[in-house]
Amino acid sequence: PLRITTSSTAGRQSVYIASVTSREADRFDEVLVDGETRFRSANVAGRFRPVPIALLFAGCDAVDGGLLCDREPSTSGTSGIVNEASFTRLPDGTASVDIPWLAFGFYGLSDISLVSLDAAFQDFVEGQAVQGGGSTLSPGEIPNIQTNVQGGLGVFGSFARVTTQTTVRER
Repeated sequence: PLRITTSSTAGRQSVYIASVTSREADRFDEVLVDGETRFRSANVAGRFRPVPIALLFAGCDAVDGGLLCDREPSTSGTSGIVNEASFTRLPDGTASVDIPWLAFGFYGLSDISLVSLDAAFQDFVEGQAVQGGGSTLSPGEIPNIQTNVQGGLGVFGSFARVTTQTTVRER
């Protein structure tokens, strides 16, 4: 778990976006295999291979001491908006945040960032997510993106970000 000092949000619940980026990921080269584009691990010295769940999502097979994948394994991932209610409050006023195993794509050093959003930025990100697809709403029900800019489109908002590093080791 990641231990954080929660944001002050003037009477509303804090919301965050989490992201994890691998800093030591193995490189993958695009190759043509039987007329199809695949991705082969470059086995760069000092780099780290993908974790098992990333291998599954990328459709990887072990070939000639390396990996051959349908898609290039992702070195980073970003969550949707996560509210503070899903964190564990600690007696000293901090919170404990569980970072799911799915967030990590590679063994080795990773940056973990949490971004605390103000209300305007939260509305914008939520609206953008619905507009971008993945919603259960039909096209006629999708709301317009929330904007707090008079006479235009956009967002005037703020956020705070904290980043830490951790190393994921293979057992």
